[in-house]
Amino acid sequence: MARPGARAAAQGTLTGTVTVLGTGAPLQEARVTVVGTSIVTSTAADGKYILRRVPAGTAEIRVNRF
Repeated sequence: MARPGARAAAQGTLTGTVTVLGTGAPLQEARVTVVGTSIVTSTAADGKYILRRVPAGTAEIRVNRF
């Protein structure tokens, strides 16, 4: 139960596709991270990812290949 006057922090979902520079081919199994948080996911075979519960505001996204 929330305390009186307490508000839930606004959160959102980020989606996207990671592709190989130059070829545009989807990059599968890349690690996608919201910098400064513990929010992380991996890209699917088609290069797509979904990051949930991302804090509202500007986010820096980092992609690393395994």
